[in-house]
Amino acid sequence: PIVIPVDGYNSVDRNQQGRIMKSILSSLLLLCMYAFYSGPCADDFSDGRAHFDRNELNEALPLLEKGVVHKDAGAETHAYLAETYRRLGMRDDALRAAANALEIEPGHSFAHTVVAETCRKRPEIKRSASDTAWVHLLEAVRCDSTDGNAWMSIWNDAIFHDKWIAMETAVVMMERSDFFAPAALQ
Repeated sequence: PIVIPVDGYNSVDRNQQGRIMKSILSSLLLLCMYAFYSGPCADDFSDGRAHFDRNELNEALPLLEKGVVHKDAGAETHAYLAETYRRLGMRDDALRAAANALEIEPGHSFAHTVVAETCRKRPEIKRSASDTAWVHLLEAVRCDSTDGNAWMSIWNDAIFHDKWIAMETAVVMMERSDFFAPAALQ
């Protein structure tokens, strides 16, 4: 039984007894939740990432959305959610999730690449959005020069921007980062 230590049991009115009991029960409930809490953030992210890697985006989406709700969700979780949104055509949500990733870790290469891929040249996007994509791609490779995906996007956008040196550099960097399968280099 729970004992409430108060001086003179009769001196405490019933309302105060109720508040004390609620406080104790709430504390016990939180303690029990904490004791059995296994950290769904990590589980949700790893499960969501597994679906993402198999291109099961509709299955990955709710898990990644649950993963970013937790305070310990890192930039990586937000970036994968952003890329999932982007691939599902939810561009505003993709930009918002990528911005969250960049707020947590400004030098997150993958998040910069997601912003770039979301803004890259499409018939409905104006030149300024394409310029934004270019800036984010350059930032992505500045943050991680071994990111083959960012270099691939730079190569693609270099054609649009008539930047032949950037195109050649991108191909060299994709090769150095083992982006290409060995068969592609033969």
